[in-house]
Amino acid sequence: MSGNTQVIFMKHTVALSGSYQGADTEKLFKSLPRDGILRMSLIGREITIQTHGDNLDEIKKSLGQLGVDNINVLEWKKAGVTLSNPGRGCDRDEVMIISLIPSALDCGLRPLALLCEFDIGEETLEKIRSKIEDMLSHAGITDVIYTIHIKKETDEKTYLDSTALGTLNAIFDAGGVIGIEQ
Repeated sequence: MSGNTQVIFMKHTVALSGSYQGADTEKLFKSLPRDGILRMSLIGREITIQTHGDNLDEIKKSLGQLGVDNINVLEWKKAGVTLSNPGRGCDRDEVMIISLIPSALDCGLRPLALLCEFDIGEETLEKIRSKIEDMLSHAGITDVIYTIHIKKETDEKTYLDSTALGTLNAIFDAGGVIGIEQ
């Protein structure tokens, strides 16, 4: 992996519970950090929150500052996103074909194969891989296996533009994404 490629593995969803001791429940709901909270309920004095694991410390700290005591973790699950079907995409000039294969193995975004009949250079190949993984990450996909088939020789900018179009077309060809919980 290149230095600027971020590997994203499955995230965790966490369910928390606690007892709210404050008088103003409206203040509680308005003051909680919005980022990362998936679901929240308050029944009587008992609050239950489902959140992403990467925001857990921030949310627990906020809950404590807002008057929530006895904060407990009820459930901890792995959660990710993969494609609902395999997808294949290319650019208009068919410089490159990107194929995406759904995965639920908690291995992140992984290259499976590179098909190319000529040398494009390791640096350009790393930029292509990085572009694919950046686009998949921005689409919220955490787990997929991909192949790269480079069909024509061209310059690096055209390769990267073809990578972007091919990856987008492959995501659309896959017909959407599905959640993974383990």
